[in-house]
Amino acid sequence: MDNIRSIRAFVEVVRAGSFVKAAERMHCSTTTVSRLVRELEAELGQPLLLRTTRSIALILLKNTLLVTACTHRV
Repeated sequence: MDNIRSIRAFVEVVRAGSFVKAAERMHCSTTTVSRLVRELEAELGQPLLLRTTRSIALILLKNTLLVTACTHRV
């Protein structure tokens, strides 16, 4: 897994509020962004986002590193 790219995908999804917009910003497919976030979640052993068909929500984490990353440029 490409950790930096996965973290960047996660940050872009949170910033953009959608996988589609994050994919546009990263110049890749929505499928790629989704896969990267799923890989990051698998590596961390917990979900990072609550997904519905119309929205996403950030799940609060014990480890705030990724939450902090969302407020800074990656």
